[in-house]
Amino acid sequence: MKKPILLFTLLLIFFPVLLPPFSFGFRDLGVPVREAVSWGAHVGPGKTGLRDTIYVSFAQYQAPLFLLAVNPDTGETRQFNAPLSTEMGSWGFTVDSRGRIYLGSYYGAHLLRFDPKREIWDDLGQPGGEKETFICSLTTAPDGKIWGGTFPSATLFS
Repeated sequence: MKKPILLFTLLLIFFPVLLPPFSFGFRDLGVPVREAVSWGAHVGPGKTGLRDTIYVSFAQYQAPLFLLAVNPDTGETRQFNAPLSTEMGSWGFTVDSRGRIYLGSYYGAHLLRFDPKREIWDDLGQPGGEKETFICSLTTAPDGKIWGGTFPSATLFS
Protein backbone atom coordinates (compact mmCIF):
# COMPACT_ATOMS: atom_id res chain seq x y z
CA MET A 1 0.00 0.00 0.00
CA LYS A 2 2.88 2.37 0.75
CA LYS A 3 4.53 1.82 -2.67
CA PRO A 4 1.53 3.08 -4.73
CA ILE A 5 1.18 6.13 -2.47
CA LEU A 6 4.92 6.83 -2.73
CA LEU A 7 4.82 6.43 -6.53
CA PHE A 8 1.79 8.72 -6.78
CA THR A 9 3.47 11.35 -4.59
CA LEU A 10 6.66 11.25 -6.69
CA LEU A 11 4.63 11.64 -9.88
CA LEU A 12 2.86 14.67 -8.44
CA ILE A 13 6.18 16.24 -7.51
CA PHE A 14 8.20 15.50 -10.66
CA PHE A 15 5.56 15.36 -13.41
CA PRO A 16 5.22 19.19 -13.70
CA VAL A 17 9.00 19.41 -14.14
CA LEU A 18 8.81 17.09 -17.14
CA LEU A 19 6.20 19.24 -18.90
CA PRO A 20 7.15 22.26 -21.02
CA PRO A 21 6.48 25.66 -19.44
CA PHE A 22 2.84 26.70 -19.65
CA SER A 23 1.57 30.25 -19.76
CA PHE A 24 -1.86 31.41 -18.70
CA GLY A 25 -1.50 34.75 -20.52
CA PHE A 26 -3.60 36.09 -23.38
CA ARG A 27 -2.76 35.39 -27.03
CA ASP A 28 -3.83 37.45 -30.03
CA LEU A 29 -5.65 35.07 -32.36
CA GLY A 30 -6.36 37.71 -34.99
CA VAL A 31 -9.63 39.09 -36.27
CA PRO A 32 -12.60 36.84 -35.58
CA VAL A 33 -14.92 35.79 -38.38
CA ARG A 34 -17.72 38.32 -38.68
CA GLU A 35 -20.48 35.86 -39.47
CA ALA A 36 -19.36 35.48 -43.08
CA VAL A 37 -21.75 33.73 -45.45
CA SER A 38 -20.73 32.27 -48.79
CA TRP A 39 -23.06 33.25 -51.63
CA GLY A 40 -21.36 31.13 -54.23
CA ALA A 41 -18.18 29.66 -55.63
CA HIS A 42 -17.09 30.08 -59.23
CA VAL A 43 -14.11 29.01 -61.33
CA GLY A 44 -12.29 31.94 -62.84
CA PRO A 45 -8.96 33.19 -64.10
CA GLY A 46 -5.97 33.58 -61.83
CA LYS A 47 -3.12 36.04 -62.25
CA THR A 48 -1.92 34.16 -65.35
CA GLY A 49 -5.30 34.38 -67.07
CA LEU A 50 -5.86 30.62 -66.92
CA ARG A 51 -9.06 29.28 -65.32
CA ASP A 52 -7.11 27.87 -62.39
CA THR A 53 -8.71 29.63 -59.43
CA ILE A 54 -11.86 29.09 -57.39
CA TYR A 55 -13.46 32.35 -56.27
CA VAL A 56 -15.76 32.29 -53.27
CA SER A 57 -17.94 35.35 -52.70
CA PHE A 58 -18.55 36.12 -49.03
CA ALA A 59 -20.99 38.44 -47.30
CA GLN A 60 -20.45 39.74 -43.77
CA TYR A 61 -22.75 41.35 -41.26
CA GLN A 62 -21.85 45.05 -40.96
CA ALA A 63 -18.64 44.59 -42.95
CA PRO A 64 -17.80 44.76 -46.66
CA LEU A 65 -18.07 41.79 -48.99
CA PHE A 66 -14.92 40.01 -50.09
CA LEU A 67 -13.65 37.41 -52.53
CA LEU A 68 -11.48 34.49 -51.55
CA ALA A 69 -9.27 33.26 -54.37
CA VAL A 70 -8.23 29.63 -53.87
CA ASN A 71 -5.71 27.81 -56.04
CA PRO A 72 -6.84 24.16 -55.75
CA ASP A 73 -3.43 22.83 -56.86
CA THR A 74 -1.33 24.66 -54.26
CA GLY A 75 -3.91 25.48 -51.58
CA GLU A 76 -2.85 29.14 -51.66
CA THR A 77 -5.72 31.37 -50.52
CA ARG A 78 -5.93 35.14 -50.93
CA GLN A 79 -8.61 37.54 -49.68
CA PHE A 80 -9.65 40.58 -51.71
CA ASN A 81 -11.85 43.08 -49.87
CA ALA A 82 -14.37 45.02 -51.96
CA PRO A 83 -13.90 48.81 -52.15
CA LEU A 84 -17.28 49.85 -50.69
CA SER A 85 -17.84 49.49 -46.95
CA THR A 86 -21.64 49.74 -47.42
CA GLU A 87 -21.92 46.71 -49.70
CA MET A 88 -22.17 43.64 -47.48
CA GLY A 89 -22.64 40.86 -50.02
CA SER A 90 -23.10 39.78 -53.61
CA TRP A 91 -25.54 37.47 -55.34
CA GLY A 92 -24.69 38.11 -58.98
CA PHE A 93 -21.38 36.84 -60.39
CA THR A 94 -20.04 36.59 -63.94
CA VAL A 95 -16.71 36.68 -65.80
CA ASP A 96 -16.12 38.66 -69.00
CA SER A 97 -14.01 37.65 -72.02
CA ARG A 98 -10.98 39.46 -70.55
CA GLY A 99 -11.14 37.39 -67.35
CA ARG A 100 -12.48 40.16 -65.13
CA ILE A 101 -15.00 39.19 -62.45
CA TYR A 102 -18.24 41.12 -61.96
CA LEU A 103 -20.20 41.07 -58.71
CA GLY A 104 -23.63 42.57 -58.16
CA SER A 105 -23.82 43.85 -54.60
CA TYR A 106 -26.41 44.59 -51.96
CA TYR A 107 -27.68 46.88 -50.21
CA GLY A 108 -26.72 49.62 -52.64
CA ALA A 109 -26.96 47.55 -55.87
CA HIS A 110 -23.48 48.49 -57.08
CA LEU A 111 -21.82 46.67 -59.95
CA LEU A 112 -18.27 45.81 -58.88
CA ARG A 113 -15.50 44.55 -61.15
CA PHE A 114 -12.41 42.70 -59.96
CA ASP A 115 -9.40 42.23 -62.24
CA PRO A 116 -7.45 39.14 -61.07
CA LYS A 117 -4.39 40.01 -63.17
CA ARG A 118 -4.01 43.47 -61.61
CA GLU A 119 -5.75 42.58 -58.30
CA ILE A 120 -7.77 45.81 -58.51
CA TRP A 121 -11.46 46.52 -57.83
CA ASP A 122 -13.57 49.02 -59.80
CA ASP A 123 -16.94 50.38 -58.64
CA LEU A 124 -19.03 50.72 -61.81
CA GLY A 125 -21.86 52.48 -59.99
CA GLN A 126 -25.54 51.64 -59.69
CA PRO A 127 -26.60 50.56 -63.19
CA GLY A 128 -30.18 49.88 -62.11
CA GLY A 129 -30.60 53.27 -60.44
CA GLU A 130 -30.46 54.59 -56.88
CA LYS A 131 -33.78 53.03 -55.78
CA GLU A 132 -32.50 49.47 -56.33
CA THR A 133 -31.07 47.57 -53.36
CA PHE A 134 -29.89 44.26 -54.88
CA ILE A 135 -28.29 43.14 -58.10
CA CYS A 136 -29.72 39.64 -58.04
CA SER A 137 -28.27 38.11 -61.17
CA LEU A 138 -25.50 38.74 -63.69
CA THR A 139 -24.52 37.01 -66.92
CA THR A 140 -22.16 37.56 -69.83
CA ALA A 141 -23.83 37.45 -73.26
CA PRO A 142 -22.09 35.83 -76.26
CA ASP A 143 -21.28 39.33 -77.58
CA GLY A 144 -19.42 40.07 -74.31
CA LYS A 145 -22.01 42.44 -72.87
CA ILE A 146 -22.72 42.12 -69.13
CA TRP A 147 -26.43 41.88 -68.25
CA GLY A 148 -27.99 42.09 -64.82
CA GLY A 149 -31.28 42.26 -62.97
CA THR A 150 -32.16 44.20 -59.83
CA PHE A 151 -34.54 44.18 -56.88
CA PRO A 152 -37.09 45.60 -55.99
CA SER A 153 -38.04 47.08 -59.39
CA ALA A 154 -36.87 44.16 -61.57
CA THR A 155 -34.74 46.51 -63.66
CA LEU A 156 -32.76 44.90 -66.48
CA PHE A 157 -29.46 46.58 -67.34
CA SER A 158 -26.42 46.08 -69.55
